[in-house]
Amino acid sequence: MQLKSFFQKFAACFILGITLSADVLLVGRDKRPIWISPAMVFGLAGLCFFASIIYAIVWYFKTKSKEEDLPQKSQFILDFIRYALAFNVASFGWKKIFGQQFVVPQHIADIPMSQQSGEWLTWFYFGHSYPFACIVASMQIVGSLLFLFRKTQILGLFVLLPVMLNILLINVFYEMNGGALMQSVVLVMAVLYFLLLEWNKLLLFFFQKNEDDASLSVSNNPIKNIVRFSVIVLALLFVYRLENDPKQNEILIGSYDVKSLKVNNKAINVDSCIKDSTLTKIYFDIGDVCVLEFNRSNRRKIGHYDFDIAQKQIKVMFEQSPEKIEVLTAKLIQLEDPQQMLMLAKMGSDSLQITLQKLK
Repeated sequence: MQLKSFFQKFAACFILGITLSADVLLVGRDKRPIWISPAMVFGLAGLCFFASIIYAIVWYFKTKSKEEDLPQKSQFILDFIRYALAFNVASFGWKKIFGQQFVVPQHIADIPMSQQSGEWLTWFYFGHSYPFACIVASMQIVGSLLFLFRKTQILGLFVLLPVMLNILLINVFYEMNGGALMQSVVLVMAVLYFLLLEWNKLLLFFFQKNEDDASLSVSNNPIKNIVRFSVIVLALLFVYRLENDPKQNEILIGSYDVKSLKVNNKAINVDSCIKDSTLTKIYFDIGDVCVLEFNRSNRRKIGHYDFDIAQKQIKVMFEQSPEKIEVLTAKLIQLEDPQQMLMLAKMGSDSLQITLQKLK
């Protein structure tokens, strides 16, 4: 392919510049010699970018003045981008295989999930399954290899695009660090650039109508089209009905701190340092789940509840085993503070008076 106009030359050199810069930052981030400072890495990345932009201008005016523009030069630039892109994507693939990605430090992993950042939640989740990480890595490596051969270049692009686009969306919406976001933006831009270069071929492949492909053509039969769209609409109505199904326990759902506790009319100090057997938190959760927490997350009783909103009464079944089931029944009384309520409960032979403070 020959790049003739200034825009075509500039676009190619721009993609070359950002791809080379991303490669420099990738290599310079890990295991660099001590004498190479971060400033030197960023400086070299910037130099690659600006040198590519300057080359685009020089290239255009040089060929314009001499009225010659060899197609080999355009192909050399495109090949340079392909190798730089493949190196970057394949590097991230090999990192996943060798366990250098999705690794969460132990001091971060021990923080409760509700206090984690989107970035650490993402890494912890994907790091939970090494086989899945290897599947993603394989697609990155195989896609990069296919992309390096001209006959399989488009196939490689279609392997890489969904993987890299998904990574980009994760980096954006799960608030990953700036470096990861920049890398994914650059890689997706480079993949899209090569797809645009093959735009005419893609149009013919996806939209060319042949007699042998009549079965793939869109029917002009309005009845068939209505039936097709109705499938999607019915799915929407099904989910909408589930979403708007009235749930009387929604006003109860949340987590509650135990502000005060009486067991058989005897006050219990819930603020005591030694309270491993003391009820400190109650959860009324989705799925009609009730959780009693005794100071620590690994000391819990989990059951299912029924809530009578009219009588403000609740019944919880805690199944310890098929032979042993504990039952808690309670009356809920709203206090002056809208975030607090009194729970008069009975569990086994114990009567409980619990003041709850709603957290969320």
